[in-house]
Amino acid sequence: MDINIIPIAEKKIRQRNIPAGWIKETISNPDQVIEGHTKRTIAHKKYKNNEITVITSYLTSEIKRYRKTNKNENRI
Repeated sequence: MDINIIPIAEKKIRQRNIPAGWIKETISNPDQVIEGHTKRTIAHKKYKNNEITVITSYLTSEIKRYRKTNKNENRI
């Protein structure tokens, strides 16, 4: 699968030291998929004590802020 990452996301990936493998793994095998603004697909995957969401590529310890709970968690 080819993954196109826009320049601002590439910059944030570098700043946050997110391994490229995490990006591919999150997109290929997400723990959760939700719909974001403007119908974007947001894939979540938890790595150790951090969570990565690949859209803007960020690491967070604020899991509750981004995770949603519903019946259709894995919609991809």
